[in-house]
Amino acid sequence: MFHDPSAMLNPTNSTIAAYYLYGLEAGIVTLQQAKDWAFSVVESMDSPPADVIDVALSSGLPEMNEKLNAIAGERDVQLAGKWLLNALNRELSSNPLNVERIAKQAMQVTRSTALGDDEYYVFDYIDDALSLAQNGTYGSVEACRSELENALSAYQEGFNV
Repeated sequence: MFHDPSAMLNPTNSTIAAYYLYGLEAGIVTLQQAKDWAFSVVESMDSPPADVIDVALSSGLPEMNEKLNAIAGERDVQLAGKWLLNALNRELSSNPLNVERIAKQAMQVTRSTALGDDEYYVFDYIDDALSLAQNGTYGSVEACRSELENALSAYQEGFNV
């Protein structure tokens, strides 16, 4: 899934970097997507920031994480988390069979971007219910998918990336 940073409403490079940093951590975005963003920033400016150039030229996940973390500026980690949950919402809509992976990614995003315990436990509950359904103990996978869809739909409006 490609994420278009130009669709974001005037966020700082640091907030966008957080999106890619935590997205990489959760397996939602790829290294190439982070590099594409950095190259698009470099190409759009006469004098691009050195820290963004470093991201564009980084190789490998450890270096990319280090460079994304070093992007200067005000960083709205919670907004980055909401963008990531929006991306998961869109992925679930287009590929409803990935319920377990998407629920786990949503849990990770809520933790790493400090979205709060309430949000985390919504996805944790869905993950637990899914385990019970997959084992034939209680409930159904379809009901869990529906609950996950409902929980992620809160991030549908205003968080397009």
